[in-house]
Amino acid sequence: MSAQGITQMFPVVAAGLLLACGVARGADSWQVESAPLRFDVNVVSDPNEASAGVIVTLPDGGLLPRPVPVPSVLTPEGQPLESKVLWHNAAFGLALAFQPPPGGRKCCIYVQGASAAPPVTTAIFRPSLLLFTQETSGANLDAAQRLPGSVLASAATMGLVPQIGQRQNLYGNDEHYVSYYSGWFKTDRPGRTYLCTVSDAGSRMRVDGKVVAEWSGLRSREEGAKGQCGSWVDLAAGPHAIEYFHFANKGNPEAQALWKFAPETAKDLPVTIPQSAFLHSGEARIAKAVFRDGRPVAAISGNAQALSYFWFGDSPVDLFQFSADLAESNPPDTRYTWSVDSERQRTAATLTWLYEGRVSRSITLTAANRAGTTQVSVPIVFRDTVRAANVNQAPDRLAYRNALLEMCRAVAPEKDPCVRWSADLWAVLRNVNEPFHGNELLQELFTRARNELRGLPAEDRERMEDAFVGALRIAGPDGAAKWLACFEQDEKSVVRRLHWQFERFDFLLYDRGDLAAARNLAVDIQSVATGDLLLLAQIRLGDVERAAGNIEAASRLYSAAQDQYRERTHTAATMHGLRNLSPPAHGKDEPKGRPAPLPMPRVIVRPSGESWKTSAVQEASYYATVLNLIQSGYLFEAREALQNWEMNNPLCKLSGDYPLAEAQYFAAAQHDARVVAGIEIYRKGVDISTWLPEAMDLELAALSRLGRKEAAVDLARDILKRFPNLPVADKAKRVVTYGI
Repeated sequence: MSAQGITQMFPVVAAGLLLACGVARGADSWQVESAPLRFDVNVVSDPNEASAGVIVTLPDGGLLPRPVPVPSVLTPEGQPLESKVLWHNAAFGLALAFQPPPGGRKCCIYVQGASAAPPVTTAIFRPSLLLFTQETSGANLDAAQRLPGSVLASAATMGLVPQIGQRQNLYGNDEHYVSYYSGWFKTDRPGRTYLCTVSDAGSRMRVDGKVVAEWSGLRSREEGAKGQCGSWVDLAAGPHAIEYFHFANKGNPEAQALWKFAPETAKDLPVTIPQSAFLHSGEARIAKAVFRDGRPVAAISGNAQALSYFWFGDSPVDLFQFSADLAESNPPDTRYTWSVDSERQRTAATLTWLYEGRVSRSITLTAANRAGTTQVSVPIVFRDTVRAANVNQAPDRLAYRNALLEMCRAVAPEKDPCVRWSADLWAVLRNVNEPFHGNELLQELFTRARNELRGLPAEDRERMEDAFVGALRIAGPDGAAKWLACFEQDEKSVVRRLHWQFERFDFLLYDRGDLAAARNLAVDIQSVATGDLLLLAQIRLGDVERAAGNIEAASRLYSAAQDQYRERTHTAATMHGLRNLSPPAHGKDEPKGRPAPLPMPRVIVRPSGESWKTSAVQEASYYATVLNLIQSGYLFEAREALQNWEMNNPLCKLSGDYPLAEAQYFAAAQHDARVVAGIEIYRKGVDISTWLPEAMDLELAALSRLGRKEAAVDLARDILKRFPNLPVADKAKRVVTYGI
């Protein structure tokens, strides 16, 4: 339609009204002097019919002027455009339809406060199909029919939908809610038309103000699935108003408006009214928002909707990521502060948070600069359409650890950040915790929430301690040394204290490279350990000799420990004084509503005296198990399987594939320094082996990630000398030629 036609359809507001509003001309001036707030918007899509107008949603939650926000839409040059408020929920926003700006794509929306809503505009708008939904304990058709009368001061949520054909609540939970669809449609086959509804539970449809279909009461969709609930009407050419009311009290809701045309046969079934039949408004997006007095604009992006959820305990735990919307509109000195409650606040442009239980809550954002402050508060929206997070995916585990970290940092430094944590939050932490990761989160917990941690089950606390020390070893040796000593000193259990001594040995040998200190510690452990722990101390002495290049001495120590261990046990499933070292069926709690993962293969240790062929098969089984656990992300269990393996066959450290499996474990944990240290020791003891090229490949990659250029080039030259025709040589050539 031409600009002239659009102008005729939406007559310009009387000049007297413009003067009363204080409109000033000029693209660069503040055009409505009485309005404290302005939104600059861009039209990004056109309506399929001019009368459908352009729709934009302005954020609220306390941003818009009170008591009643009144918008005025103007072109940048000050020409008024007809507009109509379609919906206003003070907690969320205000939806506005306005006349497409003639000859341009930009316009300004000024908002001022009034004591009462202005008279309803006489302009004829036929906007896109809108869906209003509201949760209520008394969901029925009467409650649904009350929604239209409250959309300008509504507790309902609103959004555009392409058609009336949903089998879920798009704007909330799928139980105990009412909904109302409002829009316009056209038919390309005017005349006798059958209109009907299929729903679960009840529904009612009106066309041009008359009821044409009704499905009342608590009925399932099967009773009307063939379109039994409807009537024949005569539809003229042109647009027709459609209203559809619906309610649901249980899950699996459905709301569908269908039609079919005469003539018909007995086999003809109605079909959902297609998207193409409805009028579609244009869309406008906010480019900028400013207060006239220079205050910053506070707005929350995305209406506080969840990204994903875990469900390990009694209630789901939803992940939210809040961000300050329209931040680019504000001066650079603007500060954003998020308030979850009176005791938890975080200053940042974004906030990641976890909410458990799906009970009513809100989030508050304050934007402040030299000119003043603006504060908004919006309800948290829980929707059944949110995806389930996958505990086996590293990005999901990281996202939830980051949220827990922000929750800790939102509590004042002098206070325990975990006092309010529920059992469901601790269950999330237990499942997203992994070795060598989450250093910042664990720092917060172990420095500020020691009392809370001491109250956890021993296995949960110990796994967190182990993950913390591993993360510290990656971050830097000084912090790891401090906390190793702290945990060992505080530990009351004799067995757990020995565990920390073994951990300190590993740290001294591989992170510090202090062979003398590691040897002395292994001797000290031998003096107090018994049973399998005594044999493990002997294996550690063999590790020292292997690291020193004394292969014969290492071999004697390994062989003696191996013979003693196999004489005393027929299975490595249980070790006296240590946790069960066989990998479990899966390493994490099983989320509700999700299938259990396939069980990991257990390593069965056969009696001693088997042939070397059987031993080779056994070692291959160990290797496959460890690799499977690593690839599945079960690093705790992979480490336990490695310990099981070395207890049963420590000699495999000299010529078997244990060193490669260990290197792959530390590579997966991103502990590159440990990868390099372990393979360097392994290379001292072998001139050639089946696994050596792959081990050197892992070492080369780790050196590159560590930025150790000279060491990487030296290793690459050695690879080219030893294995010039293997694939690893191609990587080595690139390192020698181009560096890391």
